Amino acid sequence: MHILGARYVYSFVPYDDWSQTLFGVSISEQFGWERNRYDRLIHFAFGALFFLPAREIAEKNGRMTIGWATLFAMFTVISLGAVYEILELLLTVVMSPKSAEAYNGQQGDFWDAQKDMALTCAGAVLLAVVGLAAKRQRSFSDA
Repeated sequence: MHILGARYVYSFVPYDDWSQTLFGVSISEQFGWERNRYDRLIHFAFGALFFLPAREIAEKNGRMTIGWATLFAMFTVISLGAVYEILELLLTVVMSPKSAEAYNGQQGDFWDAQKDMALTCAGAVLLAVVGLAAKRQRSFSDA
């Protein structure tokens, strides 16, 4: 996913062209989007995909209970998302405005960083809930 984002620059990943070619429909037109949402997908996916390894490391290597490991993983994912947004902000301060906009991908959205962090958090929360429910289901079936 990051390779695609790096190849096209996140703001210009042509997912609408791909969906138009494959299915005859533009995703952005279907949802009424005016901006490219690929970067938002990446932030959500980071939260979801990084959560489980972080929880397993906390559980096994940190010898934490499932509850503490879940909290640790959530805080880790959210913190890493915030650190990335801060680094992205610092880059935009030192780059030319045109280069900063092309790299940053805010696409005119003043609240881009906050929305990105919220999606990272949402991905982690979703996996936390699914993971805890699956673990609970397994414990019921083992009894």
